[in-house]
This record gives sequence, structure tokens and C-alpha cells, in this order.
Amino acid sequence: MRKSFIKKLHCPFCSGNFTITKIINEEDDELVNALIECSCSQYPIVNGILSLKPPDDKNQKAAVDAIGAAQTILALEILLSTVEKSKKLWSRIIRKGAQLRFPLTSYYLRVYRHKKTQAFLACKTLLLALDQLNLGNYSNYLKHRFSHPSFLASLPLISRMCRDGGPILDLGCGIGHHCFRFCEHVRPSEIVGVDRWFLQLYLAKKFFIPEGTFICLDANYPLPFEDSYFHTTFSSDVFNYILCKQIAAKEIMRTTKNEGLLILSHLHNKEMQNLVPGFPLSAGGWRSLFQGLEARIVNESWFLKANEYVHHQGFLSYPQGLEPSSAKTFTLIASRKRVDLREFASFEIRVNSNREKTVINPLYSRRRVEQDKYSDIYEIEWPSGAFKSECQELESILPSQVEVNRDLIENPSLSSDYLGLLRKFILLNVPINYV
Repeated sequence: MRKSFIKKLHCPFCSGNFTITKIINEEDDELVNALIECSCSQYPIVNGILSLKPPDDKNQKAAVDAIGAAQTILALEILLSTVEKSKKLWSRIIRKGAQLRFPLTSYYLRVYRHKKTQAFLACKTLLLALDQLNLGNYSNYLKHRFSHPSFLASLPLISRMCRDGGPILDLGCGIGHHCFRFCEHVRPSEIVGVDRWFLQLYLAKKFFIPEGTFICLDANYPLPFEDSYFHTTFSSDVFNYILCKQIAAKEIMRTTKNEGLLILSHLHNKEMQNLVPGFPLSAGGWRSLFQGLEARIVNESWFLKANEYVHHQGFLSYPQGLEPSSAKTFTLIASRKRVDLREFASFEIRVNSNREKTVINPLYSRRRVEQDKYSDIYEIEWPSGAFKSECQELESILPSQVEVNRDLIENPSLSSDYLGLLRKFILLNVPINYV
């Protein structure tokens, strides 16, 4: 967390400015472990990530105490407390131990948490870390996020929004998949990711963009940023789960420049069924949150084949079945300027060999090695029935079987074959320590 950036923040609860009160570790302008203070409370910076949860948050208060005592590993363990995959079981043990008046139960839980956290922190790749977490279907979702239809539909949005440069806010950034794609267009230091789950921010900073700025906060409360700070605010599959949508909408309008873009993708349609709906709105409901802006509501599926649906003379019409009224999920694009959908009809592939590597899409498994050729045969292997059901659109995008030249993976070059496989999502560019 950069010292210079902290000066631009204010407390979301009292609006006071922050002062740095204790520094445990720092690297140049970056605070690694430290405490900051405003009029109402103290907040911890742990592993370079600032936690701005409400002042009564118990985990955050415990982390403040741990940093105050220079116990940085303990502070990290506290904020990563959800690493315990057997948390419910151990909660039952604690209750049972209390009934039996067994005083050592909490001690064993602390030892267990320490061992689990240390095993997690030792993971060298993202996929190993997700296996260690063992979050079930959510681990599958995170492993294959780069192939999820909602992510693929966001690629044309990213290409367009990054033309204006940074800073860019990713509201509800998760573990950093979109932030990583932003880095292909803007400097990592111009990307700010926020999420309410510290664990996800830890993964984003460790495996996706170490130079990025990450803040743990709840978007139901005011944001800590200056007025008109961001060129673009992006949010994917987050507003569905925000209760105070009007507050969040007003805050991102306040913190985004007048000429900037607001892009909310994967908004659930209240009129349609969703697996995990959250608190969805209708198309009109989502649009009404951004009164005063030109807000376009688009069927999210439109972006998967947008280049086919836009005439060279302009946006003509939605193909049958892709009208917003029939959408399961929406994308909202809002600005004080006119929104031209032709600008969101294609995506640009950029390759940065210094921060990414090429892999076969993890949805594919090698089925056959061609002995007399320099290629292998791959077939899709769905991680679960639930994932396949959720991603039905992929069946029309990804071939069920594909032959891939080994040299394209081992020695990638900007050949037409290589770029073609990237554009078809058979090959993926992922962070160096992804797999």
C-alpha cells in the first residue's frame, strides 16, 4: 500500500483523513505491515493490503492489536481465518468443549488454524492454493474463471475501457482475474481492487498483480476515494449481492470522472431464474440506479459474439433471443457521454511475456499423444455437473476436442496459429504462478 495513495483516502465512516501511526515493514513508498488512524478508529495494513471494514469488526480489531504488537504473521492468520475448511466442525468442537469445561479446545483450534494457514501460505501456485483451500464448487469457479462465459463477455468491455487509461477501480475484484487483464493495457500501479473478503485480495496480490493496490471493504458503505478519482469503474457479478445498491451506485458515480465509464457486468435479471440470484433487479431497476447518466442495458450474451452483430454502419438491432428483456444476465454501460456499442464489439489480444505464460485452457485434458506428429489431442473435461450447467454457452464457443501443436505452448510466438488459439480460448495467457 503506497504512502502517497493513503494521503488520497478518507475514512468511509467518519470522513476523516488518515495518518500513519505505526510501521512494521516497508519497501520504498510501499507499506507492507502498518497501522493507520483517523478520528474514529485504527485500521491495519497487512501484507500490503489495507482493511477498511467497520470499526466494530472483530477480526479487524484483532489484526490491529496483532500489528500493534508487531505480530505480523498472527495478523495475517486472523484476516485469513476463512482458510479453515473445517471451520463448522471446529465450531461444534468448541461448543462441545465449553459444555464439558475443557479449557484447551481454543488452544488446539489456534494450533490447527496456524498449521492450515502456514500450509496455504507455502503454496507456490494459485491452483495449489485453491486445492489447499478446498472451497468446493467455488474453487472450480476460480480455477476456470478465465473460461467462464461471464468473463469472456467482459473482454470487449476491458479493451474499450482501458483505452482511457487509469486509474481503474475494480469493485468486488475477487482474486484478480479482471485486474490481470487490465494490466495488459494500463500500468498495474493504476489498478485499485476492492473486495470484502481479505482472502481473495491476498490471492490477487500474490498471484495476479503484486504491484496493484488492494483494499478490503464492504461496498454497502461509502467508498474512501476522492471525488472524480477514477477514469473507469468496473464491477462484475457484485452488485447482485449489495443490499444498499443506491449507496453503491451514488458512490461510484461520485468517484468516477465526469467523462469516465461505469461498467457493471453479469447483473442478474429479476424476471429470470439464477442459480445464486442475490438481490436482483429488472432492467429498468438497474438503469434507474444511474439517473443523470446515459445507461445502456445489454444482454450479456451479446458480447460473446458482438463482432458478428454490429454492422459497419452502426449498431442495428439485437438478434432474436438476445434482446435485454429475454436476458438472464445484463451488462450495464453508463457515462455522461453518449454510449456507442460499436466501441464494445471486439477485444484486443495483448501478450506480456514478463508477467504471463501460455497454457492449455484448464478445462481441457490431454487424451492422446500423436507419436508421429508434434501435436496432442485434448478434450474438454468438466470439473463438475454444476459448472457445466452454469456454463452451457461454452459448448457453442469451445470445441469438445482439439489438436494443439506442442511448439505453440513450449515456444509461443505471435503467429496466426497461436493468436487464433488464444482468440478461441483454447490457449490462455495466465499469471506466471497460476499453475
